[in-house]
Amino acid sequence: MDVNTRKINHIKSSAANYYIANYPITSFVRYGADLLVIGTDHGGLFLYDKRENKFIQHLHNILNPKSIANNQVFSLYLDRDKNLWVGNFSGGINRLNLNDTKFKTVLDGSTNLPVSTGSVLGLSEDKQGNIWIATDGNGVFMLDQKD
Repeated sequence: MDVNTRKINHIKSSAANYYIANYPITSFVRYGADLLVIGTDHGGLFLYDKRENKFIQHLHNILNPKSIANNQVFSLYLDRDKNLWVGNFSGGINRLNLNDTKFKTVLDGSTNLPVSTGSVLGLSEDKQGNIWIATDGNGVFMLDQKD
């Protein structure tokens, strides 16, 4: 929305783009001036390039360990180092450097950690660089990035 004119622009996907409208949008975060990262329920992660008016979709690929862990993205957080943290339905957490778009699995949702048994609904960072994880039914956890 343009706050001066109060005009709202609806971003529509065209036949040339992926169909983001088919998936509920669960979260989004801006990266720089022209990129919007959008999490969806069952549609994975979309990157929207404002300059190109183009969507790029990232889906889980069982044959690619550097793909997103789960297509149900519930939370996104951009840390101070410009890494994107992605919280998933199954308790999995990915970290993504948007310059190379390779996902690193931080938690895969199948570990024995309590966080992996609940959906990751929120992510945040404290002054020390620890990542805080809010879950659905399993409380709050802290991930010390120094370990």
